[in-house]
Amino acid sequence: MPYNKNNPQATDSWIESQRSLQNNFQAIFDSFTFDHEPFGDNNEGMHKKVVFPGLSGAPTESLTDSLVLFNMVSALTGINELNMLRPDTAAVQPLTEIDQNNPKGWMKLPSEIIIKWGVGLNKTASSTITFPVGAGIPVFGVIYAVYVAPKGVGYLNKAIKVISYSTTTIDIYVSRMFQQTDATADAYYLAIGK
Repeated sequence: MPYNKNNPQATDSWIESQRSLQNNFQAIFDSFTFDHEPFGDNNEGMHKKVVFPGLSGAPTESLTDSLVLFNMVSALTGINELNMLRPDTAAVQPLTEIDQNNPKGWMKLPSEIIIKWGVGLNKTASSTITFPVGAGIPVFGVIYAVYVAPKGVGYLNKAIKVISYSTTTIDIYVSRMFQQTDATADAYYLAIGK
């Protein structure tokens, strides 16, 4: 049943408007349940999937646009990876591939939000991870959130705790889960700020 924005009318009587209201609510229900979690579920209304447009290559956009692309085969992994077109340089930045030779990256969005991510390799007990720095890489003025996690299946028994962070580093502690003893692990990190 299609949704009818003209129902009910202010001049309709209560009895006359019931069928049109029911049809409109059914149309709304149908649209919300298509590719969404069902009502009454813990995740009700959330999308089941997101469909990205299939492109043969990176599109040309203005410096104020930021695009997320999927249909681009990675030279590193050989499969389609999630990419973002950087608005400041128009370069395509891989978001999901991990380059073991250079496992870090950054992105500055048009809203001025800065995202930095990477892997701190061989971090032991109390360690420091330094964010990417260098020519052209923006420096955080403020950090909104920092996330860390152990890298790889072999690190399932490791825990990484954020001790403190600044606009240039994250101080972490690596331990064995449930044993409270020092450990060594590679640590994924993600920092969001401005």
